[in-house]
Amino acid sequence: MSPHRELTSEAAQKQQGELEQLRAIFNDVLDAIVVFDEYFQVINANESACGLFEKTKDELLTYQMKDFLMYFPYDMIEAYYPALLEESYFKYEGAMTLQSGMMKHVEFTSHKHSHMSGIIVCTFRDITQHKMMENERFISHHMFMDVFNEAVDGIVIFDRTGQLIDANPSFCERLNYTRAQLLTKTLEELVEPTYHYKVKKLWRTLHQEGKTSGELPIKLENGDVTFFEFTTTANIYSQYYMSIMRDVTEKRLMEQQLLRSEKNFRAIFENAIEAILIWKDDGEILNANLASSRTFELPLNKLIGSNLYTFIDKQSFSALKMLQTFQKEGEIRNQLPFYMPNGEIKQLEFTGKKGIIEGDHLTIFRNISERTKIEQELRNNEEKFRQIFNGSIDGLVLWDGKRNIIDVNSSLCDILELSKEEICAHSMEDFISSANLDAVIEHKETIEQKGKLKERLRTLRGTKKLKISNSLRKKISCQVYI
Repeated sequence: MSPHRELTSEAAQKQQGELEQLRAIFNDVLDAIVVFDEYFQVINANESACGLFEKTKDELLTYQMKDFLMYFPYDMIEAYYPALLEESYFKYEGAMTLQSGMMKHVEFTSHKHSHMSGIIVCTFRDITQHKMMENERFISHHMFMDVFNEAVDGIVIFDRTGQLIDANPSFCERLNYTRAQLLTKTLEELVEPTYHYKVKKLWRTLHQEGKTSGELPIKLENGDVTFFEFTTTANIYSQYYMSIMRDVTEKRLMEQQLLRSEKNFRAIFENAIEAILIWKDDGEILNANLASSRTFELPLNKLIGSNLYTFIDKQSFSALKMLQTFQKEGEIRNQLPFYMPNGEIKQLEFTGKKGIIEGDHLTIFRNISERTKIEQELRNNEEKFRQIFNGSIDGLVLWDGKRNIIDVNSSLCDILELSKEEICAHSMEDFISSANLDAVIEHKETIEQKGKLKERLRTLRGTKKLKISNSLRKKISCQVYI
């Protein structure tokens, strides 16, 4: 074999090898490629084209250019042939509907190679997934912007130096800054200097954990300070940080007021003269003040945890009625005898509110045993006086400082021969002369000093006498001479 023939054979083999490589590249490339001849007939198609159009290579070799163009919108088809004839190149990006009805988003290019006998190479790049991701990003961005602009809470975006990149209308309005004014500031400049340590802590936690939350005092445009609860997330948008800022100034004021109220309640609770108990539905005493220990005759540590119902007679009608009223109406004011562990019985007046403290009940007790005893003695004395007043054979009259007759006994009615109602309808002047009445009044000091006065006075009615009896004691005379 001649050297020339050997060289030709080697060149052919090399050319054949390069052709095989090109064919492999042609088939392995991800973009769908279809090659047409000068008559727009398919002469080749790669595997990606078979996959895109869901056809075998043999099926695609029967296709012409018009068979592919029918997948595109009509206005694209109209523009295709003139562009290819004039410029030998055409590019389109948009929807393509396959024969199966599936819609794809593609980048389509068609290049006519005049130096290759008019061969046309068409490339179909499937960018459906890319477009879907773009749409999702677009929708997400617009949704984010809607939330950003309409949110009630403040939202700020800042970079890694703390420079503000954006702020929503709510935050601008709350700080009384314009957006342009805020974007000239850093996060640290907005925070009260004495709290800059909080900003440093924020950055440290952000770098370590990627998110943080807490509370920052922010300076308003007028110099006032308001407190914001914040939640900050790193790398939330274009490598920036986003903080949601909620104004909690009012909340802090309420918490401070609540704390003061709690302290005041605690002071009143602990120092009150009256016994105060906090107890559950089943009667268990949850808390009690020091006065309760004295009232219920138990050390505080034993009283707390004991049962309130053990101090009353639950079988008595009064106690049962009281409990029913309390359950029904949620409040009560009453008095009952309470039985102390030492055997003493105390009459306690109480005021109760149901469920007033976290669902538990509060009751205030006052020991009225001594008052009840005094009231009973007064009632007894009043009854005794009434018996003496009504049973006296002497005529007795009670009158006030205006000389109005308040009451008379039956003996006086007999003396004056008038009914009690008739006598009480008059004043003292109607029965005693002015001179005699003045004399009685002049003796006021004597009555107050000695507690009694005895005189004989002539009445204006007939010849009968009205006797101011010596049974008018000092207490009675005080009612007379008001």
